[in-house]
Amino acid sequence: EWAFESRVDWLTLEVGQGSGPGVMRVSVSPNVRGKRGALLFGPDGVEVGVVQQEAALPQGELILSYGDHTTRRDVVTMKVEVTQGEPTEMCVSTGVRCEAWRPFEALSLMDISGEDGWRFVRVWLRDARRQTSRPLEASVVLDTTPPEDGAAELERQAGAVMLRWRQAHDPVSGVMFYRVVAREDTTPRHCLDDGVNQVVYQGLKRSARHERATSHMLYYRICAMDYALNLSGGVTLAGGPR
Repeated sequence: EWAFESRVDWLTLEVGQGSGPGVMRVSVSPNVRGKRGALLFGPDGVEVGVVQQEAALPQGELILSYGDHTTRRDVVTMKVEVTQGEPTEMCVSTGVRCEAWRPFEALSLMDISGEDGWRFVRVWLRDARRQTSRPLEASVVLDTTPPEDGAAELERQAGAVMLRWRQAHDPVSGVMFYRVVAREDTTPRHCLDDGVNQVVYQGLKRSARHERATSHMLYYRICAMDYALNLSGGVTLAGGPR
C-alpha cells in the first residue's frame, strides 16, 4: 500500500493512495506568483517533485475601430483580445514608449483626432506580478475630408442621356465608388439613397448612360464616396434625351 498527501494549497491529489503499481494524479492551480515547487513524500522515502514555472507573460491582439482600415471618426473603439495571461493593467500610447498605466479594459475608446492620416497605437499589458507584455500594435487611417469632385458633362442622345465625369481626388483613403442620383422636379441636394433620389449608377466607372422613354428634363448629381465613408458634395447637371 502507498499514500501521498499535499500540504500546499496549490496542489491537489485527485488520486493519492493505492496499492501496487498505480497512477497518482496531481492537479495544479493557475500560477500568478512566479516559479514554485514542492515535494510529495511517500512510503519508504519516495519523493515526487512538482515544479511550476512562472506565469506566462500576458499576450493578446489589439483591434482598432472593429477592424476597419479607415475611419472618419476621431474617437474609435479599442479592443484588446487577451490570448494568454491575466492582465490587470494596460498602458496605451501613440508613441514608442509606455508613459502611464491604468486598469485593464478589454473594450475602451481611443481619441485619434488631428490631421488626416495614419494613426499607430501601442498597448502594453501587465499582470499582478508586474510582468509586462510586448507592445500590441494596430493602425488605422483617419480620413475626415470628403473627396474633391472633378468636372462633369452631359451629352443628350436619342432616348438616353450620357453622363461623364473626371476622377475625384482623395489622397488619404481613396475613392471607393461614384454614385449618380436624379430627380425630375429639382436638383438633388445630396447623393444619399433616401428613397426620394433615383439612383442611376453606382460603381467605379466614370460614365453612365441613362436610358429614358421620354424627353423630359432630369436633374442629376454625381458624388464620390471614399473608403472612410465620406460622401462628396457632388457636381450637378441637367438635361433630357433628344
